[in-house]
Amino acid sequence: MSMTCYDYDDQFRDTPFIYRDGGISIVIATRNEEETINSVIGEFARASRNLGAKVQGVIADSSTDNTVQEAEAASREHGFDLVCVRIPTLGRGLAVKKGVEKADYDTLCFADADGSHDAEAFIRMARAFRKGTIVAASRFPPFGSSEEHTFFRYYGNVMLATLVSILFRIRVTDVTNCFVIMDKRTFYRLDLNSNGWSFDVQLVCHAAKLGIPFIEVPFCERKRRGGVGKFHLMDGFQLLFRVILERLTP
Repeated sequence: MSMTCYDYDDQFRDTPFIYRDGGISIVIATRNEEETINSVIGEFARASRNLGAKVQGVIADSSTDNTVQEAEAASREHGFDLVCVRIPTLGRGLAVKKGVEKADYDTLCFADADGSHDAEAFIRMARAFRKGTIVAASRFPPFGSSEEHTFFRYYGNVMLATLVSILFRIRVTDVTNCFVIMDKRTFYRLDLNSNGWSFDVQLVCHAAKLGIPFIEVPFCERKRRGGVGKFHLMDGFQLLFRVILERLTP
């Protein structure tokens, strides 16, 4: 299986979103994102109108602040269909999976709540999507970039993506972003049991094992607009362990 990197402007400028009638559910895992959630919902609301699709937001929240209240206010302000589900324990993977359970539409998008995932990129990803595929945004060359990269973050991600590429005989540049679009059947085929940060790499590894078509498209990750980053050095070892575990298991 190959990971294909497209130039947005050349490939998908005039391509319509072909599942327009079904709509898209955007699952956003949140924890203490009260500073950013209003602007994120506003951007996705405008993007959905530009896309010409029905879009639902699903907030999967484990916050101790006013993230949910801010999200509900933003949905009223921007006219954005929104469902909030409370997650009792921490875990990115758990939040995404619980969010999917509440998603009304067959097409799913996973996005972050800190403002780093560009809603304009979401439009181009949706136009690249076809049922039965996974479309993932990449922050790495040849076309992607990030305002959040540090030396260790950049090369740590490159090394991890290289390891996945070698072990699973694929070509992939970004395995930790989790800014993706897929349909529900594909999501449940992946059978993801990780509840933490390793959910991201498990998704890529299982897609490779199953031979699911995977389109990797470039985007620029913006600097987070507020809150505190939740990924730490020890989480990197968790990702490395997950990759090795996935290679050793069927």
